[in-house]
Amino acid sequence: MRAFLAAPEEASSTPRSTFLFVAKRFVRDRSLLHALGMGYGELLEKGRYPLAALFVEVPGQELDVNVHPQKLEVRFARPQEVYGAVRHVVGAAVARAPWLPPAPLRAYTLPPESLAATADQAAEGRVATPARRESRGWQETLRPVARARPRETAQVDPGIEPLAESLPPDAVPTPAPRSDGFFGSLGYIGQVHRTYLVCESRDELVIVDQHAAHERITFERLRAAHRQRQVVRQRLLFPIPIEIDEPAMAAVREAAALDMLGALGFEVEAFGPKTLLLRAVPDLLKRVDPKPLLLDVIAGLASDGQTGGAEASFDKVFATMACHGALRAGDAVSAEEARALLVQLDGVDLRSHCPHGRPVLLRMPVTEIEQRLGRT
Repeated sequence: MRAFLAAPEEASSTPRSTFLFVAKRFVRDRSLLHALGMGYGELLEKGRYPLAALFVEVPGQELDVNVHPQKLEVRFARPQEVYGAVRHVVGAAVARAPWLPPAPLRAYTLPPESLAATADQAAEGRVATPARRESRGWQETLRPVARARPRETAQVDPGIEPLAESLPPDAVPTPAPRSDGFFGSLGYIGQVHRTYLVCESRDELVIVDQHAAHERITFERLRAAHRQRQVVRQRLLFPIPIEIDEPAMAAVREAAALDMLGALGFEVEAFGPKTLLLRAVPDLLKRVDPKPLLLDVIAGLASDGQTGGAEASFDKVFATMACHGALRAGDAVSAEEARALLVQLDGVDLRSHCPHGRPVLLRMPVTEIEQRLGRT
């Protein structure tokens, strides 16, 4: 297999710029197209197709080219092996691609599919404006918050960042005392529209989307805890009954589904034909409304048709869970909280696993600002 791949920002909304060749013959094959997209991983937004050319060679006896009058389709004797090979080789190439800069100009966060379904909301793009949000078919709901009260004292422990009274106590995780990384070294200026954190470095302006950034941090913490089998549960004082539809109930009753929910930090049991009792939730999300959280998680598991708990499927569920637990656009954020969030971002690898969706940040060099203002 050989592949010629362009950067994710060159992708388009149609597969016209994706060229597939099998045995030196141009073909149209949904499986190969899907494998190519999966090789890019979550650097590629859902519904986008890369600018790429893929050449696949298989032994003649394992290929049927007589399945289409114009020879535009083929049938592989071992399609799963071909699919896996394409995905693996493309993924390895993307991981070492030269168009991934050491300090990404743009960094994607979690996928917005769950936002489209719930109206609430799984290292490269522009900050999404309301117009762009609407064009993608979703728009984030702004949650009203109380105005933060003035602090009684100005004494702050340098190792612990305080939390504003207007936010849940666990909204922003406690950072390390200091960070020498890119985000921790930024000078925090202020919050714009209760949505964006404005920062500066020596030679550029940096705007961070607070919801996308905190969502990304929560996603990584959930993912790491699950991989290490260290998902801590928070038992509820009283079980919460939750009504679900019959198909979802049938899926949940399966042992595999119950095991997956348990691995995610939920403790549930059947309590009637269409009722579940929720007894525990993941400790990282203990401040989140448990009913919509569990319903969205079950919907995500059901839509993926999970039976074995594949890592990619779990990541989609972690994206949904992280969205529920993240700061919202419209939440007031203090300077201490903003700096805590920036420090936490330095602990997140925004390139090795970049779920597609809205960007985390926008960077604008001072030279570009000067050019736009006529200073050069």
